[in-house]
Amino acid sequence: VAGADVAEGKAAEGTGGGNYSVLKILDVTNPREVFRFRARCGFDTFYKACDKWGRHYNNALLAVECNAIGEAIMTGLKDVTFYPNLYAEKKETRAIGRQVEGKIGWRTTTKNKGEIVSLLSQALQGESEDDDHHFQPDFLVRDEVLLAEALSFENRDGILGAAVGKHDDDVLATAIAHRMFMDLRRQVARTGAPSIIIGP
Repeated sequence: VAGADVAEGKAAEGTGGGNYSVLKILDVTNPREVFRFRARCGFDTFYKACDKWGRHYNNALLAVECNAIGEAIMTGLKDVTFYPNLYAEKKETRAIGRQVEGKIGWRTTTKNKGEIVSLLSQALQGESEDDDHHFQPDFLVRDEVLLAEALSFENRDGILGAAVGKHDDDVLATAIAHRMFMDLRRQVARTGAPSIIIGP
């Protein structure tokens, strides 16, 4: 599974440069981080990197944050490279009691940002009552940048993000990837096999 956070807007105060576009890929079968792409680059470079490395890792289920400039990344993946396994939100159709595919891409809201960051926090460090000697993270972490960003990620007056002078792009890409990780694990446990969301 893969999550992508697309750089947009001004650089965080005190960082000395722009934000990063980050692609994070997690192995669901052998739970671990397997790949990270992190760069200050144009959208064309980033969507091609997402396509190349997503395909390399078994056509990973790819969720790209598609707020603002992320729409351009989605257009490149869908209409230029025809990436075969893009995440699409599911919506309940109550009248007939089934799920239907919604828009392609991950849309970050104030509510779901808090949810995915909280889930990632639990995945990496457990609950406060977990036994330090027996707790195992959801996946093996190999990314030192992620850990550094996580240590400076904070809640300032209800706004989640990096501390002044720090970045949070890796945290957000990993949080999106981890959400896909959880969804795919549930799907495999329920049906025995993952499904491709959309095809070329």
